Amino acid sequence: MPKRTRKPYRLTVFLAFCLVFAVLGTPTLFADGFEDLIESAESAYEDGRLVEAYEAYTQALEIEPDMAELVYNRGVVAYDLERFEEAIIDFSRTLELSDRHFGAHYNRGNAHFLLEDFVAAEQDFSRAVEIDAEDVSARYNLATTLYRLEDHRQAVVEFRVALELDPDLAEAHYNIALAHIRLAEELGIELP
Repeated sequence: MPKRTRKPYRLTVFLAFCLVFAVLGTPTLFADGFEDLIESAESAYEDGRLVEAYEAYTQALEIEPDMAELVYNRGVVAYDLERFEEAIIDFSRTLELSDRHFGAHYNRGNAHFLLEDFVAAEQDFSRAVEIDAEDVSARYNLATTLYRLEDHRQAVVEFRVALELDPDLAEAHYNIALAHIRLAEELGIELP
């Protein structure tokens, strides 16, 4: 199972909100309502009221449909609600708006993995690793996905990189051993 999702980008959404309204000079009443929706969504998310958070992000997106971080945040909430198809749609939309969004690639990969679409998961985790080669969770999830795709040779490579980044990652030690066993079986090598 892949590592957990990343939390919504609260500060980024707030700063983007401030920038949009500072540049556009949007009326205060509109700005206050939008800001209230964001605060409501964040508060609900932090308190575990996920349906309420999802609805507040949806309302905010009716006002600002092209704000990547809002779409992303709603995707995270959908993921946490185990609405993986909806999460994938939101993460995909986030990537249309911001193609190098690490969290959208990473979490869309998690959603694809949980839906057992390992080919799509591998593509997303590979892209996440391209964006941030030092992220241990993305590297580990890529390796796990490659193992599920039975690409044991490449899984071993990625598990090694994950272990170089975090030598204490117990799951990676266990899984690299499994990948080595499967690779030996594929090559016809008998292990002691």
